[in-house]
Amino acid sequence: MEVLTPQLARPSWGALAAERGGRQRNKGTAAADGPAYWEVPGDGDPTPWPQRPDPLPELESGSDTPRPWYVAVLGAFFLVVPMVSTTFASVGRMFRSFGAGKIGWPLVDGAGQATPQAAVGAVWRARRAVMIGDPLQIEPVAMTPDRTTGLVFASAGADAGRWVAPGQSAQTLADRASGIQGRFQVRDGAADAEWRVTGMPLLVHRRCDPVMFGIANRIACDGRMVHATPAGASGICDLLGPSAWVDVDARGSDKWVAMEGRLIAAVLVRLCGALREAPDVYVICPFKLPALRLRSLLLGTLGMLPGQTAEARQSWIGQRVGTVHTFQGRRLRR
Repeated sequence: MEVLTPQLARPSWGALAAERGGRQRNKGTAAADGPAYWEVPGDGDPTPWPQRPDPLPELESGSDTPRPWYVAVLGAFFLVVPMVSTTFASVGRMFRSFGAGKIGWPLVDGAGQATPQAAVGAVWRARRAVMIGDPLQIEPVAMTPDRTTGLVFASAGADAGRWVAPGQSAQTLADRASGIQGRFQVRDGAADAEWRVTGMPLLVHRRCDPVMFGIANRIACDGRMVHATPAGASGICDLLGPSAWVDVDARGSDKWVAMEGRLIAAVLVRLCGALREAPDVYVICPFKLPALRLRSLLLGTLGMLPGQTAEARQSWIGQRVGTVHTFQGRRLRR
């Protein structure tokens, strides 16, 4: 889409020729229509509005020259599209004409896995920033050796442990700077870490059932989370009973334990035999290889989705067996 305004572009006289009959008119065809219909200026005539000496030079050259017109264009764009997804790697180029406090609300998801320096540009340009993440999950990846990082910070008289990954993340720094904080007693942690300070904690939980909820509540929030998953009738729970851990004592190779796979297959066959429709379940594997092996096992298991075609079975298994990333954003019917 091309946006033309007096301050943002430098169209030629040919581009100013009007449209007639749905066709773009250029200078030559406009002149052929006759002076009664068109008034065709000469190439030396002044343009009817102020123009840039060179259209959009920074886009082509990669210059760091401030571009106030670009800020205006993105402002109009955000008026129509209020939320835009990007990455930290793209912020520096996409918003290089934006100074401090020129972006309203950057929302950072997974901030617990982001290194502090990756978020600096976005936070500096923001009036307010929302950091969403869990420092107790996967920590950020630090590419610079610890010794190098320590020397750099020592030369500036700063403590690297307070500012760099993997010990710190964009989330922990935001928690530290937040005016509203939560304090949770640490259990089973280091002896010198009795309390964990967070920003505004999310204490109402709707995404899992016991036993998993109880474990997460104890580890993360010192038992203060509220279980708000709505209760409802479930034919699957009626058949299998309440949530529980199943301990399979067996050896495996390449992250795949065949006995675990056979146990899952037996449970699914039981559900397929008892329910009228295909069971509304997902099998979430920690790695891709076990997911692939389990899919192959289920395709060859007798009693798996009886009465359905081979294509239908393969489609159901492909959609219902995978890693956690396969099912992100989906929610089960209870």
